[in-house]
Amino acid sequence: MKKIISKCIIIILIVSMSLAVACKKKESGENDQIKKDEKVTEKETVFKETTGLTETEKKIVETEVETKQITTEPKVSESEQEQTELSKFAGRPISEADNAKLPLAVMIDNSPDARMHAGIRQADMIFEMRVEGTYTRYLAIFHSQEADLLGPIRSARKYYIERMQEFDAGYAHVGGSSEATEILASGEYNDLDAMFAPASAMWRYNDTGKVAPHNMYSKTQALREFAESRGYPATTDKEGYAFNTEAKTPNGKKAESVEINYFFDNNSLFTYMPKTKTYSLTKDGVEQVDENDQKQFEIVNIIIQESEYHPHPTIGGILTLDHIGEGTGYYISQGQYVPLTWEKQDAASKTKYFVDGKELKLNPGQTWVLVTGSETGITIK
Repeated sequence: MKKIISKCIIIILIVSMSLAVACKKKESGENDQIKKDEKVTEKETVFKETTGLTETEKKIVETEVETKQITTEPKVSESEQEQTELSKFAGRPISEADNAKLPLAVMIDNSPDARMHAGIRQADMIFEMRVEGTYTRYLAIFHSQEADLLGPIRSARKYYIERMQEFDAGYAHVGGSSEATEILASGEYNDLDAMFAPASAMWRYNDTGKVAPHNMYSKTQALREFAESRGYPATTDKEGYAFNTEAKTPNGKKAESVEINYFFDNNSLFTYMPKTKTYSLTKDGVEQVDENDQKQFEIVNIIIQESEYHPHPTIGGILTLDHIGEGTGYYISQGQYVPLTWEKQDAASKTKYFVDGKELKLNPGQTWVLVTGSETGITIK
């Protein structure tokens, strides 16, 4: 009996000691946690005092920053991504969408009373061809650049329509010869005739000091809106011209000045400017500048296309032009010139130019095409 009591006492003592140790550990753990919590609280207090944020809020901010760093890596802008093509008619960088848009072909008055011209510097191409008397007229192609003001605009002729067809363009003009108006009345063309246009599309601009018929003006955006109102397509898949990615000098002879004498009172002098590697234009002894900004022209490519003009066989006072077929001419750029050949299969096909049997590649920039006749004087030196 005594042995049993002794064993019970020993067991009770062992249990009591174990409980005491456990309580001490628990108390120690609680104290450690209290100290740890006090340190955390103290750390958060200091951080909050210096930043205005708690430690928890800091972690949220850090997470947001990391997320933004992932999602805001440098990106190429949409416009930069789009500029992967060369424009069809000027060889300039352009987006695919803009390169597909409908070109505008505008009849520009070139009589002495119409100068200076507005918007010429923004045109991709200029075609100069004879009309009645000793005058010439321009067909200006607008595509890669917009013009806030362009003109003066004049009437249509058949062979200008045939040149316009190469671009499938919106054709802006003010009436035309009986032959031209009959062709346009077929409805087969994107006809933009001022005779049927609202004043918002084409207007008489008297502030220029010019008088009718030498003061009809417009702007590219107004012409595009007019084309849209008439239900014309906004785009075209017409073929453009071949261009060098960088300017190349023709392997030919010197061409620092190019003089074209359509008649004794209709003279054009193109002068090479080495600094810009472009040509300026002096017309009838007067240097030509754009009416919009008073800056001289900067022409990169000049094509002389030799052809023949004839009096119209049935309509008095107007001309016909032999520009469907083939012929010869010259290509001028970078202060040099080389001979070329040209061909145009039909009215709607593109006029192609060849040097040494290969299709000509133009240098990027504005191109002037002067369609001359056997009566035209040409001097290159």
